[in-house]
Amino acid sequence: MVKLKYILSNYKGDFFDLDKKKLFKLENNLSKFEKNDYILILKKVSNLEFEKNKLCSNDIRILNYFPNSYVVYHNLHESGWASFNNLYEDLINQYKNRIFLLENFENTKDKLYSIQFKYFPYFFNNILNFKFKNKKRNKKFISLIRRLKFHRILLLSKLSNNFIKNNNIFYTFDVFDYNECENIINKNFNEVDFDFINIKKEELKNKIQTLYIDNPNKVLNGPHGDIFGENPEVGNYFIIKNNINYLKTCLDSYFDIVTESEFSSRTNNLFTEKIFKPIVFYQPFLVIGRPHILRELKKIGFKTFDQFWDESYDSEENDYKRFSMVNNIINDLNNKSMDDIHELYISMKEILIHNYNHLKTFTNDNLMKDLELALYKKIKELENV
Repeated sequence: MVKLKYILSNYKGDFFDLDKKKLFKLENNLSKFEKNDYILILKKVSNLEFEKNKLCSNDIRILNYFPNSYVVYHNLHESGWASFNNLYEDLINQYKNRIFLLENFENTKDKLYSIQFKYFPYFFNNILNFKFKNKKRNKKFISLIRRLKFHRILLLSKLSNNFIKNNNIFYTFDVFDYNECENIINKNFNEVDFDFINIKKEELKNKIQTLYIDNPNKVLNGPHGDIFGENPEVGNYFIIKNNINYLKTCLDSYFDIVTESEFSSRTNNLFTEKIFKPIVFYQPFLVIGRPHILRELKKIGFKTFDQFWDESYDSEENDYKRFSMVNNIINDLNNKSMDDIHELYISMKEILIHNYNHLKTFTNDNLMKDLELALYKKIKELENV
């Protein structure tokens, strides 16, 4: 079993900010380590950095000096590691079974040096400090839409203007991006698929154009750490921007419509931090994303809401039929009175508290153990190749 003694990381204030006693900056001084220490070099990089740069000289030096050292790279959201083996084939062969990629993907079997690891639950370790309250909330739905993607355009197109205005549906599309939006629609629109969602291409374009121009829930985009909290540290996650207090907005909404990063059944990204945000605020959630997200959540111990509405959408492979099934649930909930919504919400209390408490188990200590186990499994797997 790999038993890590140190993790060397280039993370600063991120979710891999592990036990300070085990976290060291990558420095030139290696005298603090013993020759046979088990060391993991964990580095966050972008695709661009991978394309342009060789491996860090410090990484190579440590691999050379410490026989029980490993390098694991990852970049959270970005995919595209397919070129990794080609770019670093010589190094992979030289340091066999010691250089890996950490991926949040469902299918990594064809990627010899990829380690599948569901790391997003660990994002929220430092901000879980809320209690469940029976108090009534003022909005039925919340959905925070940041980047321009086709399934998010579809969602906004199917929601009425009044629905958007009367709920916490916020989006950051800039008015000057309408041409990009139109290009995305042209590229993805398929008349056959769209029979499921009953909308014409021009109707879709006109609706989005209206939202660009005159909807008050359009907000300004901002730097990393804005109200959408891609890096959910306490200092950034609840920042007030555009006169919106993100914390209060979430706690004042019953249901979260989660628009995941990926939508197509042809992608293999599991899920991101977005699916865990409603859990932090005791919110039931509906997911507009790729199929089998709910199934994967259940595999790691979370509960979903199939006793309250039809979650068969999670197994539907046709993207637009799946979207239509979620949209029907949204409409059914929206037709309920606020009193009925509150009663339904209270009946979900046991699941909401379970999910919240389960998320709390994804601690930094468990992260260390889970990384060790994932690394060990991959090394044993490669030994049998």
